[in-house]
Amino acid sequence: MKSFYYLLSNEFMKIFKRPGVWAFLGTMLVINILLAIFVKQVFGISGKMTFWEYMNISSRLLIFVQLVSIVYAGDILSNEYTKGTIKFLLLRPFSRSKILLSKLLTIIFLTGLFATCQFLFSFISSAVFFLDGITTSFSTIEEVIGYYIFIFIEICIVSLIAFMLSVLTKSGIFSITITIFLYYISTLLIALLEHYDIELAKYILFANTNLQQYYYGNQAFDSMTLPFSILIILLHVSVFLMISFTVFKKRDIHV
Repeated sequence: MKSFYYLLSNEFMKIFKRPGVWAFLGTMLVINILLAIFVKQVFGISGKMTFWEYMNISSRLLIFVQLVSIVYAGDILSNEYTKGTIKFLLLRPFSRSKILLSKLLTIIFLTGLFATCQFLFSFISSAVFFLDGITTSFSTIEEVIGYYIFIFIEICIVSLIAFMLSVLTKSGIFSITITIFLYYISTLLIALLEHYDIELAKYILFANTNLQQYYYGNQAFDSMTLPFSILIILLHVSVFLMISFTVFKKRDIHV
């Protein structure tokens, strides 16, 4: 357990030494402030915008968290190959499974950190510009918090795909590009299949990753249920993890 803690600490140290993490957080803070000012000028002066309504609007900025999480997931292992440090990493007295797991948990932690910071930035901006409307119905608060939780789950799943592709190809650019391409193409494909009521689409992973659809009762197909989507997600995640760990454990390292 102590050795695994050392691995995690090492991964966190490498991540937070990279200026890109701090640059992203700083950029998100600025974007939140600018968005709050814009919304205040358009809606807030007349008192039409409340605290939690703005929180609901700004939560859509999580799309940036998703993109950056994909980048880090696709790069965290492939970067070791690019720099040639993978051999030094594997020379340490840790199993390959522990090394890969430490990197995977680092991505999940980083995604959680980014999502939490976005919530805090949004909360602060909303408190500064829309404090008068902080009292509202519980359903609005529940909707905002629920959205963050559901999107966090979806981001982790999508990031896992980038992580798996990185293990398979050792290419960060390929992993990132293909993951983003698959995510948005699948979204369009599912919408098309839904339009023509082709229920086979419900077995596609990305038709199930947005669990918020059950909160609003607007799932893509009437036959879809929350347990069904959770099962589909777990099956895909299990396959992704099995492929990632099997390939990494058996691969010969040539740098």
